Amino acid sequence: MNKLFILTFIFVFSLSFSQEKKRDNPLVGLVLSGGGATPATTATARAILGNPNGIGADPVVDLKASGVMFNSKPEGIEGGDFITGDEIFRQVVLLRNPRVDSANGTFLSTTTARAVDKIITDGNSFVKSNVQKSTILGGTSGAQGIIDDTNDSSSVWYHQNETTGFTPFQVNESISVVGNASINGTIQSITDGEFNPFTGDLLYIDNRSAVTRSTDQTEDLKIVITI
Repeated sequence: MNKLFILTFIFVFSLSFSQEKKRDNPLVGLVLSGGGATPATTATARAILGNPNGIGADPVVDLKASGVMFNSKPEGIEGGDFITGDEIFRQVVLLRNPRVDSANGTFLSTTTARAVDKIITDGNSFVKSNVQKSTILGGTSGAQGIIDDTNDSSSVWYHQNETTGFTPFQVNESISVVGNASINGTIQSITDGEFNPFTGDLLYIDNRSAVTRSTDQTEDLKIVITI
């Protein structure tokens, strides 16, 4: 008949908790009780000592490392969210918990998203190869924006900066490309970006030389954070 053994662990060690990185393997003894029989083989065990302050108190101790690397490999247009063509990128950012709308709003849950705003017009002359990086001007508001992308027809994705100013465009106003007024249309709707770039915690930012993107291009982005 099989016997039931109750294992009691007895730890015998000498350890200074103030020197986490200098831990030695502690000695472990096993005491068998309650069965009345002797096992055929000697039991052994290895003690695993966690952070005395709990998991997460000190990542250097928990991870046994002094750095963490984040790696991303965006391919092509990434489902239409990564802008290509004459557009470039020159910044890599590590952003924690960005929100879809406001600072206390819904967390962004998709793997890719665009932060630039979108205008839909009643025209069909906004061909990407002709207008990318051009400036559009609002006929009523006087707002200006730089074209980042289009659907080669009526939809325009744009951003604003200190040069263009941050005056908002208005629905039902006419817009045209500065320097080529024949490319124009009337705004039917304005949609905010798919997430709010002014939300979340900015953990890292890297300003680098401009990189021009193509549809068959793959980037290999690595960020190493020292902890």
